[in-house]
Amino acid sequence: MNGRWAGWSVVGALLIVAAVLTEPGFVGLSTYTPFAHLVALRPLLALGGMLAALAVLLCALMVHHRGEDRPTRLSAALAILVLFTSANAGIVLARGVSAPSALPEDKLPGDIDVLSFNTLDTIDGPAAIRDLIAEHDPDVVMLSETQTPDAEAIAGNEFDVFMGIGRPGGSAPTGLLVSADLGEYQLIDGPDTEYGLVGAEPASGSGPVFYAVHIASPVAERMQLWRDELDLVTDICDQRTQVIMAGDYNATIDHAPLRDTTCLNANVGTSGVGTWPTALPSLLGTPIDHIFADRATFTSVGSAVVELPGSDHRGLLARLRPA
Repeated sequence: MNGRWAGWSVVGALLIVAAVLTEPGFVGLSTYTPFAHLVALRPLLALGGMLAALAVLLCALMVHHRGEDRPTRLSAALAILVLFTSANAGIVLARGVSAPSALPEDKLPGDIDVLSFNTLDTIDGPAAIRDLIAEHDPDVVMLSETQTPDAEAIAGNEFDVFMGIGRPGGSAPTGLLVSADLGEYQLIDGPDTEYGLVGAEPASGSGPVFYAVHIASPVAERMQLWRDELDLVTDICDQRTQVIMAGDYNATIDHAPLRDTTCLNANVGTSGVGTWPTALPSLLGTPIDHIFADRATFTSVGSAVVELPGSDHRGLLARLRPA
């Protein structure tokens, strides 16, 4: 009897763990270790669940001849693992794993094309990013981990450059490039994250407001900073009108601040594509780069994923149309 109940206790614990790992936000754990890190790896969770299910299936077959009790408990565990795998894989697939490399050609007057890219270690540096911009002709570019001279070289005469501040002794600044075709823009005075949240607004007071972001990575000594910075940028996104915000968030839309934001996720059909690290296939990576916009002002009519040799991030494109 004790052994039977101990076995069912293990099955019950497995059910709880599987449920919390699938949706840690429901119990307020999505931004706390280890759930913050595990939920960011949904494709790997699904893969791990599938391998565990196969192992349990083999065990159930091996002990089947010993009676019904152990196979029953193993069968229950198998069902939980199959549901866990299906749920996580289904969430990723529903968000979109197709990765078109360019936006549609039907750009209309008033549309704003956004490019967001973490440029660290891009092999050909500014020249490669200049080529990427020339190919896709975005109206605004958010560049994480980009030194000021590189941002200015990338911008040329076509963009106005606004720079954040880098973390002392750490990451390079965040750059925001706004096309001169959008008119005159000015730097926004406001709260800075240590990575250098940088924003620009139209000098006339009328038009879209842009922010480029790079959030602290959620490592042990920075977990509280990571949470604070996510809250900061999502509060700005929720409270400002006509805002377009993009960059390396070091978080997925499963983490509470991004899950609960009222802003529009502009990566329609591609938000399941892993943007980091490029060493993994995009289906197995984690989508931590995002483009968000004021839902009341804009709708997303297309998105794409781009890649340059050397960078450990994939870049994102989105087309935002006045709602």
